[in-house]
Order: sequence, then C-alpha cells, then structure tokens
Amino acid sequence: MSKMPKSLHEVLTERVVQLTGRRVRDLTVAIKDEEVILSGTTESFHVKQLAIQGVREVLPKAPLRNAIVVA
Repeated sequence: MSKMPKSLHEVLTERVVQLTGRRVRDLTVAIKDEEVILSGTTESFHVKQLAIQGVREVLPKAPLRNAIVVA
C-alpha cells in the first residue's frame, strides 16, 4: 500500500519546523492566492529568518509574507 503524497502545506510546515527547532509558538503556514503567509511568535529575529529560509528552500520564488512576531 502506498502513502498519500504530502500536501504543499505539510511540506512547508515541516521544513519551517525543522529549521526553527519548534521555536515559533503557534506557527501557522497558510497559502492564499499563491502567497505563503507565516504567523506565530518567537523570541528571536534569527528564528524569524530561519522560517523564511525554510519556505525559500521549498518555494524559492513564491511571494512570502512573514508575519511572525518577535516578542
């Protein structure tokens, strides 16, 4: 029996979680009108940048809005 392929949403979320080490609380990865939207909260601008890197590894040219809050 074969597994169902992962959705783009699942792939993006997994990659961001891998790179950020789960340091984004309440992480949400949404895709709306071909734009990727990241949201959640972290304590570091570095982690916010890692989240961007995760998306870029999967979708290098996709429009991206990083709404992760550093608090």
